[in-house]
Amino acid sequence: MNEYNANTFYAQWKKSSMPKLAVMEMIIETKDRSVPIEKIEAASRENLPIPEYVKKFLKPTAHIPTGGIIKALADRITEGKTDRFEKVKAIYYWCTKHTFRDSKVIGCGKGNVNKMVKKEDVEEIYKNGYYGGKCIDLSSLFTALTRAAGVPAREVFGIRLGKSRFSKALGKSDKNGFANITTWQHCRAEYYIPGAGWIPTDPADVTKLELVEGLKYDNPKVQKLVEKYLHS
Repeated sequence: MNEYNANTFYAQWKKSSMPKLAVMEMIIETKDRSVPIEKIEAASRENLPIPEYVKKFLKPTAHIPTGGIIKALADRITEGKTDRFEKVKAIYYWCTKHTFRDSKVIGCGKGNVNKMVKKEDVEEIYKNGYYGGKCIDLSSLFTALTRAAGVPAREVFGIRLGKSRFSKALGKSDKNGFANITTWQHCRAEYYIPGAGWIPTDPADVTKLELVEGLKYDNPKVQKLVEKYLHS
């Protein structure tokens, strides 16, 4: 367990010519998770203080910069907004509209925001920035911009567990309802509004839906997912 409450399994064997095998068994229970948007809006209007234990999710990390170009871009996106949730919405809608899923990226991406925003002039980034990647890259960009705007945010790593009721692009299973999740690693994000808690979001999967189903951002199905994944 580290400071971010991330459990990590390590195994170590003494040097030997014998095969090494580690077996892990887990019982997993799943449930839909969504925070009512009315609850988020009401809590945000109260402008409650951010708890001390959450403030670490405002800080930069090696892969989540919050100054320089990121800060300038976050300020531009949230210009004139003081309400936390309004800032989150502005960043979320900007990310879902301006980013795209790059199928050439290996795995789920590296989450290197600095590489995604490599130009030095924020004006040029806004016009010509390369905002392509996969789920870790795009969730990291959302997280960095949200932190830079003064709202706690974090990445959430996990695995897709089965069929999506919305689209096969977001999860599928065979005719018996079983899913092979061997390569289904995924990274989402969460932001924190005092009084409402941690709220799930997934700007990256909006871009996956567009790519897999060949849809444009203004397609009604895409827009339905955009609104859904703002708070679920």
